[in-house]
Amino acid sequence: MEVETGNGSPIESPGRDFDSLEARLERHSLMAAIATRFISIPAEEISATVEDAMSAIGRFAEVDRVALALFDDKYERWSIDHDWHAPGLWSLKGLVEHVAPFRWGLPQLLAGSPVEVLRPDYLPRLAANESLLLRGLGMRAALLLPVYRSGRVLGFAIMSSQQPRETAWPKALHELLELPGRMMVHVLDRKGVESRLRESQARWRSLCDSNVVGVVSMRRSDGRIIESNDAGLRLIGRSREELERGGIAWEETSPPEERATDIRMLGILERSGRVMPWEKQALRPDGSRVPMLCSLTSLAPQSDEMLSIAIDLSSRRRVTEELRRRDDIDRLHAALSRKLLDLGGERIEDAVREGLADIAQKFGFDGVAIFDVDPAAETATRRTWWARAPVRNVEPEPTISLVRRAWWRERLRAGRTSFIGEIESLPEAAKEEREAMARFHLQSAISVPLLPGGTLRGFLLFFSGSRMKVADDLLATLRVFGDIVANAFERLRIDREISGAVATLERRVELRRSQLEASNAELEAFAYSVSHDLRAPLRTVDGMCQVLGEDYASELGDEAVLLLRRIQGASQRMAHLIAGLLQLSRVVRTEMEWAEVSISDLVEGLADEMKRRHPAREVRVHVSPGLHLVGHPRLLRIALEQLLDNAFKFTALRSDAAVDLSGQIDDDRTVLCLRDNGVGFDPVFAEKLFGAFQRLHGVEEFEGHGIGLATVERVVRMHGGTAWADGRPNKGATISLSFPHSARPR
Repeated sequence: MEVETGNGSPIESPGRDFDSLEARLERHSLMAAIATRFISIPAEEISATVEDAMSAIGRFAEVDRVALALFDDKYERWSIDHDWHAPGLWSLKGLVEHVAPFRWGLPQLLAGSPVEVLRPDYLPRLAANESLLLRGLGMRAALLLPVYRSGRVLGFAIMSSQQPRETAWPKALHELLELPGRMMVHVLDRKGVESRLRESQARWRSLCDSNVVGVVSMRRSDGRIIESNDAGLRLIGRSREELERGGIAWEETSPPEERATDIRMLGILERSGRVMPWEKQALRPDGSRVPMLCSLTSLAPQSDEMLSIAIDLSSRRRVTEELRRRDDIDRLHAALSRKLLDLGGERIEDAVREGLADIAQKFGFDGVAIFDVDPAAETATRRTWWARAPVRNVEPEPTISLVRRAWWRERLRAGRTSFIGEIESLPEAAKEEREAMARFHLQSAISVPLLPGGTLRGFLLFFSGSRMKVADDLLATLRVFGDIVANAFERLRIDREISGAVATLERRVELRRSQLEASNAELEAFAYSVSHDLRAPLRTVDGMCQVLGEDYASELGDEAVLLLRRIQGASQRMAHLIAGLLQLSRVVRTEMEWAEVSISDLVEGLADEMKRRHPAREVRVHVSPGLHLVGHPRLLRIALEQLLDNAFKFTALRSDAAVDLSGQIDDDRTVLCLRDNGVGFDPVFAEKLFGAFQRLHGVEEFEGHGIGLATVERVVRMHGGTAWADGRPNKGATISLSFPHSARPR
């Protein structure tokens, strides 16, 4: 763009005519020389050549400075990387400025437009920062051209003078100033290509030098290996000296059965220039074979040389085999654990023997034995064992004195797994152990202590007649098996103890049952004796007193008749007491029978009977409807009849006697409450009510023998429930019976 004067016309000033034929010829010659020189120079001279070109352009254009500025990736800063300046001026190389302050010139450059400055004073007010920067750098006139790369503004080229211009910058100088920008783009492209090439070479060199992947160069014409890295030589088992003596024939490194495949792969290489990786084997001079993954590539279409990349698969196969072995171990773990969990009793021991036999065969042992150890760790007793066919005639010791084998004993007590790879490895202190292994023709053995709950209960003994090398992970695996076996045997031991305890308990229960039956028989005999032998004399006494009172009353006198009546009353009370005891005895000996009983109907029927017994009394009886229980019908009748009888008895002194039966049914129990408004009782003595022969009222006040509530409490207790009483003197009493639902038969 041109900067105009105040009247709108460009400033005109005389100067060199860059459009003359002579100037155009000189300019084109200069550009051609610069371009030719730039293309042919080596990479390390590029920077100096750019600055030489800028110097030639500056002298031709008769300016004081030619520079090249580049933006960063985010267009936040710009910096001058290349700068030529006239003598006496300072260099701007390395100058870095922010983009944001320059709101006039840089936005035009980023938009792809050139910027011309003839005088800083003529710049618009928006370009105050640009004007200040130009003055500070000693630029009185400047031409700035955007530099493109792949359609994106990369930076800008600068041409400036210390003197202001009176005319616009010539188009010839625009064309000339574009040259440094194009050179810089070429530099960047070339540097990018060279950088990628160097990276590729570095990766290739790293691949070759890593000695992980084999890189082998061969000739097609004679099939000889002419170059290889160390990894390739290691794969085929050859030395670098052999390689340097004239190469190595490829067919010598390939098994005979695979050579037909090799020829087919060479045919594919001829047609397509490359062969995708395939698995083959490398044949070494000692006859061993190494599995590898191999590929072929032609270095050039007409080249006699081809390249092979080979990867050793031995480690992968070893890893695969190790993973397969670990999978087998895990399956053995799981199978043995499941089998032992599903079995019980003596079958556990057979399952353990079978599982350990599988493990011994899996890891190459000749046999395995299980020993129990006494609590003092003095003697080990063989429990079971297994051995391969060739050594089955060598039966492990049935009993081992651990006291004599102190070295082994201490290791077992410490909970340590012991591995003996060969007899010679045993210490001097293990003389007994060495003699025992020699006696049974054993070379290797592993003992695994069985420590359920941290207590030594026994050990596993794996043995072999040959020397064995065992990895640490195998010892860890055998310890896991030991834990499984220890827990199984501990469970078996506990089951046996429980079975023994159950058997002992059953014997005790049977003994108690026999004793109880004998006691019941004695009680029945006593009840029979009471019923017949005691009640018969009482009936005789009562009858004799009745005869004397009726037939000889006039002769005996009043005092004698009174004594007879007392004797007769005492005998009758004694008979009632015996009847109560017999009823209590029958209740205790009754076997429980469960049925659903309508308590409401039962109590209403009993109340009607009570009213018939006492026709002269008016007793109001209220029974809540819908009350039910599951229990022994006859026992429940006895208990409720006794409660109603007491209620009628203790309300005899009231004209408004009332009895009320209510119930409350919860999720876990049913509670019955029988209330009366009789004489009541002192609550201090509430706990004594349900004891046999406990009376809170004298015989003179209320008849009775003190057995009734004891019978009620026994009936409730036989149903799994409880009974309690509440009352106040002259305010009635409440008897509560609780029957849990859990006592019902399922």
